[in-house]
Amino acid sequence: MHFSPVLKVRSIEVELGNSTILNPLSFDLHAGEILGIMGPNGAGKSTLLGALTQEVPLRGGEVIFHDKPITSWSLEERAVYLAALPQFTHLQFDFTPEQVIRMGRAPYPKSHFDDRVIEDCIDVCDLTGCLSRPYTQLSGGEKQRCQIARVLAQLADQSDDLASKLLLVDEPFSSLDIGHQQALISHFQELSKKGLAIIITLHDMNALAQVADRVLVLDKGSCVGLGTPSDIITSTLMKTTFNVEAHISTHPVTGAPWVNLL
Repeated sequence: MHFSPVLKVRSIEVELGNSTILNPLSFDLHAGEILGIMGPNGAGKSTLLGALTQEVPLRGGEVIFHDKPITSWSLEERAVYLAALPQFTHLQFDFTPEQVIRMGRAPYPKSHFDDRVIEDCIDVCDLTGCLSRPYTQLSGGEKQRCQIARVLAQLADQSDDLASKLLLVDEPFSSLDIGHQQALISHFQELSKKGLAIIITLHDMNALAQVADRVLVLDKGSCVGLGTPSDIITSTLMKTTFNVEAHISTHPVTGAPWVNLL
């Protein structure tokens, strides 16, 4: 299910030092759509997400969010509509997991709805057994799920209509076991049905093919593919972009492409 456009990326470029990290790149993202970003190490995936949130300055181009340049949004205003989870999150204080998740509600006036949101996010991210320990004593996977719960709490809306909101997540499953990964993939898909637009980077191509409506492939800072998973994830792309031999089959249940390395 797709709604109106949420994000328009127009010829954005990034240069750090004297190196071009991201060549001119353009795409649109609609509400209710999940866009998967994949590419080799150093391809520019994290840089792209940083550019979309102004964490990384642009050399050229423009990011339009809800028909306004992202630069014209205040941080407070934007925090209600856009949440981002970077690949690495460092938190050294002994907050409880609940306190970390509750940080996601900071952009909103306090209300009883916050408590329901926190409970729902704890349940979705399977954190009930972690609540008695400080965040700093959690395992890597538990910390990851706690941070995912925080950004989910940030975008929760009493109307249950998420068509105006955007979630950016960079390798959110890197520390998760397969059970938690699968549960969160299903949850992201449910949120997209409520209108949430999601951009997600993943190295696991089979997981990406399962969750994404479209896939954008970066290599050396350039877009080398943008389309449906079936159109993009091919044995030719695996060879030219990742330098691996692969047979691409079709998943018998989901119908998504399935990468089998040779």
